[in-house]
Amino acid sequence: FVPAVFEAKGRAKERAEALRKTVGNFRKVSLGFGAVLVSLVACIPLIGRYFSTDPIVLERVNSAIPGLGLFLLVHGLSCGGEGTLLGQKDLKFLRNMYTIFFFTVPAYMLRLKHRALTGVQAVSIG
Repeated sequence: FVPAVFEAKGRAKERAEALRKTVGNFRKVSLGFGAVLVSLVACIPLIGRYFSTDPIVLERVNSAIPGLGLFLLVHGLSCGGEGTLLGQKDLKFLRNMYTIFFFTVPAYMLRLKHRALTGVQAVSIG
């Protein structure tokens, strides 16, 4: 479904329609992808007992499931958005976003590690 965008180059109406269909297809696929990931996360309580028998660990893992499910649901939509940007050949925007991501996430993680190693009890991103 992406080649239709490139084949209609130069014909504005046909390209716009092909791009609209492509965006719709990416949305459908990304929602399906997010739903599959959320259903896999929903299975964690069922298989958690095979990885640990400690009830405190299992409780903490189970308490993280709603946040993980929400994150992965949005992750499917962001993958669809990336596909849409690739379909429009907006690679400069993707490059800049990934560059920011690969510098800010490690910076936050190193900050968390430093706070944890200094003995700060309430370790969070804020």
